[in-house]
Amino acid sequence: MNFMKTGKYMKAIKTMLIGCIAAMMMTACDSDSSRSEVLFGEWEGNWGMYYEYEYRGRVYIFNSYMSDVVFYPDHRYATWGDGYQVDWYSEGPYSRISMYFKWEVRNAIIYLTYPGYPEYNADIYDYYLDDYRFRGRFSHSSDMFNMRRLSFYDWAPYYGYDYYYWTYDPWVWDGYNGYYYNRATDSNAEESEGRIVKIGNRNKN
Repeated sequence: MNFMKTGKYMKAIKTMLIGCIAAMMMTACDSDSSRSEVLFGEWEGNWGMYYEYEYRGRVYIFNSYMSDVVFYPDHRYATWGDGYQVDWYSEGPYSRISMYFKWEVRNAIIYLTYPGYPEYNADIYDYYLDDYRFRGRFSHSSDMFNMRRLSFYDWAPYYGYDYYYWTYDPWVWDGYNGYYYNRATDSNAEESEGRIVKIGNRNKN
């Protein structure tokens, strides 16, 4: 009887040890460093970007159909680094908009910071990330982004980061009647037209 009790006791301890080891392995795999290593590289897909453009007293919203987003690590095992994205548009005055950002993984949350443009800042805590897919949502949105990997990087090449706008040469306003809202303008109406008034991620309209 004592032998049977001892056997059951040892079996329980063995099960607990296996559970603890498995839990430690899962924690290690889910560390900020591990997440960052998976994030390193170039991704392509629907990043959910848009811009608002004021024209003749109306503000039009143009949604990006695709984005290229690159995460460069500060060093091999860094949990932070530089980022660069190019957002592509099929409508509107601009066909492409490029943006530079800084990123960090901290307590499993991915923080994106755009130097000089704090209104673009975002954080991502509800997401799925593996070697091939990166999907989830920005903290202020109920819509999903969905990216696929194009390449891996474990180093940061020199790159001339910038904020740049490529004009959409064939674009004309005549006949365009897309979504817009009216905006109160200042006394100098000409200066408040023909310009981007906002860039963001996730159009909620």
